[in-house]
Amino acid sequence: MTAKVTSAIEKNNLLKKGQTVIIGLSGGADSVALTHILYSLKDSMSLNLIAAHVNHCIRGEEADRDEQFVKDYCEKLSIPLKTLRFDVPAEAKLTGESEEECGRRIRYEFFDSLTDNNSVIATAHNFNDAVETFFINLSRGTGLRGLCSIPAKRGNIIRPLINCTREEIELYCNENGLSFVTDSTNLSLDYTRNKIRHGVIKEMQSINESFFSLMERTFENLQSDENYLSSLASGFMTLYLEDGRIPVNLLYAEPESVRNRVIVKMCSDASSLIPDKKHIDMITGILENKRGGAVQLNSEYYAVNNGGEFFIEKKDEGIPPWEIEVDDFDSEIKTPAGTYRFRRLTEKDLQFVQKNVLENAYDCDKINGKVFIRSRKDGDSIRPKNRGVSKTLKKLFLEEKIPAKKRNEIAVLSDNNGVFLVENICVDERAKITEDAKNILILVKGE
Repeated sequence: MTAKVTSAIEKNNLLKKGQTVIIGLSGGADSVALTHILYSLKDSMSLNLIAAHVNHCIRGEEADRDEQFVKDYCEKLSIPLKTLRFDVPAEAKLTGESEEECGRRIRYEFFDSLTDNNSVIATAHNFNDAVETFFINLSRGTGLRGLCSIPAKRGNIIRPLINCTREEIELYCNENGLSFVTDSTNLSLDYTRNKIRHGVIKEMQSINESFFSLMERTFENLQSDENYLSSLASGFMTLYLEDGRIPVNLLYAEPESVRNRVIVKMCSDASSLIPDKKHIDMITGILENKRGGAVQLNSEYYAVNNGGEFFIEKKDEGIPPWEIEVDDFDSEIKTPAGTYRFRRLTEKDLQFVQKNVLENAYDCDKINGKVFIRSRKDGDSIRPKNRGVSKTLKKLFLEEKIPAKKRNEIAVLSDNNGVFLVENICVDERAKITEDAKNILILVKGE
């Protein structure tokens, strides 16, 4: 088995001389064997080994037993050990995750906290785990990437045992006199992985004794196809990705398999989030929409089609809502969105003022009551002059393709009758300039 591990390390470039290796050590046969093999390579590869163990507080005394076993094992090999005790059941109730999902997240967050630029995280995933993951992904619906199952390396996470079967690992432990602990939850059929391990895979092996060997060949074929399609996506991004943006027309014209991989890569590079099929379909929808749009990926990131470009944007609330009463039209008004002032236009001025400037002009004599300069509010609407239709400001901003985080930066003028001007966009029908207008003001920013 040692030969299989060293072959996997060399073939997949898992380790470099002088690296620090954070070993996920649960105390089970897989992680004990992994630790033992890496310890045997320690001197020849000048490795700095650190073991990491998480007590999930799920199995009571049994979990405490595992923690003590790991401490004793590390002390015997003189390997430094970092431990974390975390109440996963309580955390899972708070987050809505399953205990399995929550435990995995906590483990990897802990492992990652121990790393630096010269370290990798080694986990004890083996070939059986890869086959089980294949069926889990298949049962939930997946693409080619999901069918490739567990890679030997992803980012700073390495899996030296990925080509070794559980049977080979247990044999290695017996041959080297290595004791290990057994997690009782591995026998429970309450978990999807255990149902597949004790049911589906045993049935497949009864159909064909060479099932594992055939799965190895299947993984090689699937990975070969995935590598080719991923290379096409990478090549496309090399040609067209600039400042994190890709032209929508070029991306949408790509074959679906390439386009989807570009979307996944852009999402994962920007946010470390790998979108599921639902999100990919939604993103494809905004790529098809000539007016653009955005898809929320999580609480922080959006996939955006705006101005003919596709990009991933981190959520930014922008400036908070604001409102200031205008009691002096001859003084500057400082707001969170900038400094504004009002300029009065004479009849002579109107002959020389540019048309786009007049979009910010209104007839002051048609204003009713107090005037406020402010950001937009829920329910705001305006009847843009000469259009014959009323619009909510929300719809108006969408039509103008103004990003959500920028909307509070646009000044709105309102009186007792509501909004009568939206900065640089439109004036309400009731306040527009007519031939008999005598008291004309324009809103000017930053002068």
